[in-house]
Amino acid sequence: MADIWGGGHLFNIYYTGHKALLVSLYELLSEKHIVAVSGPGGMGKSELCLEGMDAYKEHYQAIIWLDASSEETMNQELTLMRKVAPSLSQKLIENEKTLLILDNIRDLSLVPPWQGHLLLTTRFAQSRFPMLVMPPLSLESVRDSMSKTAQGLEKAIH
Repeated sequence: MADIWGGGHLFNIYYTGHKALLVSLYELLSEKHIVAVSGPGGMGKSELCLEGMDAYKEHYQAIIWLDASSEETMNQELTLMRKVAPSLSQKLIENEKTLLILDNIRDLSLVPPWQGHLLLTTRFAQSRFPMLVMPPLSLESVRDSMSKTAQGLEKAIH
């Protein structure tokens, strides 16, 4: 099982929809080693990657999740990782069994050379990287998600 660095996200136990995309994401990542998950804001790109990270973590020795919304933010997170775990961070960077997730990348020139697997989330419709485009959730998936969330909240209250 992979050691996970960063992200600050909690897994959504009520995740619904796009389950077939999880399989496509892993297959594409296994074949190409780099995938850009694309779509408008709020479509679930980060959520899909988070679910993929959880579903396929046994295939990696380590997973690094960085907020790549700006060069400054990404550098701050890398600096923190290097300070907290200097030997670990270098070992992760040089490891082919490491998955690097650059969430919300807005400047594709910031994508570093990488030996392992690289997963990007972006709003760009086109990229030099293999793309997985997020389709909109179906109305049925939205209803299912809202129903599960409401049931979970009701159980938590009572």
